[in-house]
Amino acid sequence: MLSKVKAVHLLGTLLAIISLSQVCHTIITQADAKALKHHMLDTLAFIHPSNKTNFVKFCLHRHFCSHKSFAPRPGYFHWRDGTSKAEQEGFWQTYTCVLKSDIKLCPIDGQWSLWVEWSACSAACQGVGNRTRTRQCNNPLPANHGLGCFGRSVDIEVCSGKCNNSALANGLKEAEEHLEEVHKAMPQLRIECLIGHCTYNTLKKFLKPFMRDKYWSHLICYKYKRACPVDGGWSAWGAWSECTVACGNGYLYRQRACTSPSPVNGGQTCPGQAYQKKSCVAKKCSHITGREKAVFSEWSKFSPCSVSCGTYGSQVTRRSCLLKGKCLVRGETVANLIISKPCFQGACPRKGGWSDWSEWTDCSAVCGEGRKTRLRMCADPYPSGGEGCLGPEVETSDCNRSQPASQNKTTPVTKAACSSNSSQEKGGNCDASLG
Repeated sequence: MLSKVKAVHLLGTLLAIISLSQVCHTIITQADAKALKHHMLDTLAFIHPSNKTNFVKFCLHRHFCSHKSFAPRPGYFHWRDGTSKAEQEGFWQTYTCVLKSDIKLCPIDGQWSLWVEWSACSAACQGVGNRTRTRQCNNPLPANHGLGCFGRSVDIEVCSGKCNNSALANGLKEAEEHLEEVHKAMPQLRIECLIGHCTYNTLKKFLKPFMRDKYWSHLICYKYKRACPVDGGWSAWGAWSECTVACGNGYLYRQRACTSPSPVNGGQTCPGQAYQKKSCVAKKCSHITGREKAVFSEWSKFSPCSVSCGTYGSQVTRRSCLLKGKCLVRGETVANLIISKPCFQGACPRKGGWSDWSEWTDCSAVCGEGRKTRLRMCADPYPSGGEGCLGPEVETSDCNRSQPASQNKTTPVTKAACSSNSSQEKGGNCDASLG
């Protein structure tokens, strides 16, 4: 930094130089003269503090200095430590505009424009993504070796995807239906997680591993109205492509996308294929002349079975006439030849169903309090390619025996026997019931 005395001295020298320039060169306004003075004072900050006074006396009063006046050796002017190449260029441009008293030659540093509006969030409904905004270094643009703008031109921040009302409503409805189905089979899970508060680990007591994530995401959606899973939906199929060949057997293609809507927050992806192809027979065969053998196309691949499961269907292969009216079979003109064969895709998938509960087992206690058990099986029907059964396979209940069990039903049981047996069981003394 210049001291106050040195600054005043330099200011006076600059004013004298600018006044002399007005006489020798061009008359400039008082405002321009003031601007030139401030430009030069600002740019002197790039010279090493020990060289500033000498530079003003020598280069602004007696001689015209050049880049060669600066060098990292004794007897030369030195730049302030850390001065960049761009700052040095700006210094010499300012020096030139001051000597010539031409404000139009002075460097113009760039300044930022205002930020534009934020872009839309990159995330889908209730997802986490980013949004951006930009600004430009054009207010004004840097010119005459002026410095560029400092700082970033792009700003990025985290954002949450907005949901349209229908997407959120669909997510809540789907979550409610799934929770109702699970809680119907496992009422205790409803008590612990929907009515009360549970953690993900709580689910290990009730649900198989492949069911936990879906239940948890639907619970968060329905209970807290956030991060609702949205299952993906297919867009409409695109148009079929042209046949891949001009003459003979080829293929047609079409596509669709899982974007209507896109799956978010653990929602299921779209079932089925995103890509389809089918065979085609192109008949632009005018280049085939005379009795060229290949008036029929090649046999196509067999079509898919006409039924998906459960019963017999058929599938066909065909070859088509490429030259209309010239395909003869046993003396007759034909357009196509077709072969059909039966097909069977197997039994249809079915969801498993519970059998009836078995009878309760005998109480585990000989006398007093114990436990009893009953079972059921996922066999009515057995699952076949479909989902298994929801809920427990084993159910237990408390029971109480006021009399000890007898191995020989014809032998009466005495008080002593019950008392003796009950002393080994949790239930305690059963004498009172034997009166």
